[in-house]
Amino acid sequence: MDRLIVLELEGDLNQQGFQARLEVGCDRTPRTEPVVRGRLPPNPALVECLQSWQESYEQLAISTRKIQPQSINYDGTIHPLEACRQSADSLKQELETWLQEKPFRDVEVKLRETLSQAHPTRILIRSASNQIAQLPWHHWECIDRSPQTEIAFSAPPSKPATTKPGVRRVLAILGDGSGINITADLQLLNQIPKAEVKPLVEPTREELNKYLWEQSWDILFFAGHGHTEETGRIWINPKDSLSLEELCFALRKAIDRGLQLAIFNSCDGLGLVPALTDLRLPNLIVMRHLLPDLVAQTFLENFLAAFSRDRPLHLAVREAREKLQGLENQFPCASWLPVLYVNPATVPLTWNPPLPARHDPRPLLLISLAVAFLVILARMGGSLQPLELWAYDFLMRHRLPEDTDPRILLVIIDQTEVSNQYPGKAKPGDTALTDKTAETLLQTINTYQLPPRVIALDIFREATSNDYPILKKALATDDRLIAICEPQSLDQRHYPPPPEITENLEERVGFSSHLADPGEIVRRALLFAHVNNPQDNVCPVRFSLGLLTALHYLASEGWQLDVQEENDQFKLVHQTGQEVMLKQLTANAGAYHNIDARGYQGTINYRASTEPFERVSLTNFLKNANHSWLKDRIILIGSSDPELGDVRLRTPLSPAESQPGVLTHAHIASQLISAALDGRPLLQPWPVVGDLLWIVGWSIAGGIAVWYCRRLGIVILTELTTLTFLSSSAWGLLMQGWWVPFVPPILAVSTTAIVCILYQRKQKLQLLLVNPQ
Repeated sequence: MDRLIVLELEGDLNQQGFQARLEVGCDRTPRTEPVVRGRLPPNPALVECLQSWQESYEQLAISTRKIQPQSINYDGTIHPLEACRQSADSLKQELETWLQEKPFRDVEVKLRETLSQAHPTRILIRSASNQIAQLPWHHWECIDRSPQTEIAFSAPPSKPATTKPGVRRVLAILGDGSGINITADLQLLNQIPKAEVKPLVEPTREELNKYLWEQSWDILFFAGHGHTEETGRIWINPKDSLSLEELCFALRKAIDRGLQLAIFNSCDGLGLVPALTDLRLPNLIVMRHLLPDLVAQTFLENFLAAFSRDRPLHLAVREAREKLQGLENQFPCASWLPVLYVNPATVPLTWNPPLPARHDPRPLLLISLAVAFLVILARMGGSLQPLELWAYDFLMRHRLPEDTDPRILLVIIDQTEVSNQYPGKAKPGDTALTDKTAETLLQTINTYQLPPRVIALDIFREATSNDYPILKKALATDDRLIAICEPQSLDQRHYPPPPEITENLEERVGFSSHLADPGEIVRRALLFAHVNNPQDNVCPVRFSLGLLTALHYLASEGWQLDVQEENDQFKLVHQTGQEVMLKQLTANAGAYHNIDARGYQGTINYRASTEPFERVSLTNFLKNANHSWLKDRIILIGSSDPELGDVRLRTPLSPAESQPGVLTHAHIASQLISAALDGRPLLQPWPVVGDLLWIVGWSIAGGIAVWYCRRLGIVILTELTTLTFLSSSAWGLLMQGWWVPFVPPILAVSTTAIVCILYQRKQKLQLLLVNPQ
């Protein structure tokens, strides 16, 4: 925050001297540092130097913005320019000596210490003495060496006038232009970017009064002749001059409506100050003495250029004032002329309005990005994986219900049916489907002339007894029949393929492996496994039972699998050229963190239905098999008896209840077939970049939702609306086959909102400290 230094000088220059009081603080905040006091002794010599300089300056009689230029009077012994320079040097030296007086030393030391910190600083000199404003304070050494500092003058503190940030509307009064070029001033004003300039050329008093009363202005500009005797006067046209007291009601109205700055680019303007400071004008620029035409135009040009590029008012004045030094070979002391008066109770003025914290997007953007970065960092570290998987399961369970897949029939063998197949009790290692029952099952299926397309047997089988030749032949030759093997099951046993299947092994046998996430929930499927040494492998096949079942079914529809192992690309390709890409899960895809991603894995898009597939018991099937159960369908046969090696699995649809493993194989086959034939989307996470942008975007949205709201109730409602829209978006995208982050954006939205609220509370507290009224 910018520094504000107030130097009060109470007394006079001739007899009493001045009691000095220095206050150091910041703009818009109460003083926080102790007051430093000192004293400046009376200095009649300084008064004489000031008068000498004023007389020598006036003797120059350069073409000025004065009513009537004076003639040049000098005796020829010394050139007037040189005389003015010499008197100026004497005045500067005397001022510097005076400011180094010992009683004033504490004040000067404190001022030097403060200015050494290189903050933009306004120094306001407050004094009732008219001579104080006439001195060249900018030549004080500690000020001259601080480029971020400017001297201004002020009246005693008062209640601030109505202020509004920034400036846009300019009322330009072009008064009596006799002997001077005031049109150049208008041309400069018209070049101000994004400003509305209303010129009044040599207006009447009534016309000027009307414009001040009836419209709002940010800047009041006057160019023309001016003069100070007992009070300041300006010539608004060749016939009429006014003191500002004669416009006090109109000026008060303009100030109440937001007039921020008055610039009097005319001669001898210090006499205008009292009337305007009494009216509580926030800022005023006048000229100390006679004002050469070129100096007036140069100052205005440089000031407008600096101020309109958002330099603070006091620094824009300093920049424009110092640039006048380039004219001092023709116009001595040109850089002494501009004087800035400031109402200390007003906010420092800039050309463009400073964005309030609520409307300035930069803190919002910074907070949003910081929160998003932390959330993403936590996600990449795996901290959010349990929550994200839980949220994924929640969304999966709350999708719109789907129809039962008519292409698949599940034949489930329960414990009772297993027991009925054995004379005694089934022992661990026995199969859930004896040779006799299996042969009966196949005979039942083959009884019909419209058999199923695929018979998938999700039951481990060893060698078939010679007593059942029909079964042995079917296992060896029936291409519709798919069996399973397992390199290593959950009971740590190895299950090879049925020995009867010796030809086209990869087309007749699929592995039954399942991939369980923490919590033993199956969300992804191992579709393809690399077989390095087939001869040494107990289960030397590449395709899973679910994938192989789908491929057999789709083959009659003109689909086949295109495997490009070198590129790790799998896709279903139709004979017409249509393709369905099977996206591979990587180790850190979606919510996963550093999972074992060997093989070719994909997310399982479970069918959202209480009855995703028609299910019958083995007993019911053997008794009541019919055409509707068999025609062109997939018959998936599996067990629900965990004692005989059946895998019981938890799924996102039933995380609290385990299901037979054959049901998961059915979902895998169903999603692949439905993707090819029905256009049902396969489920896949977004790419990493998409996830990151999604989280960052919602973090920003969460900040925007509260940044521009002022009432807590509206903030809460807006945040709830944002979270509802986020949930709906994640749910809707899941319905379309996209698994997008859900928990990370919820955390980002909520955290960003909380941080933004805390930040705004802090800003509001600071504003209350600055402006307690």
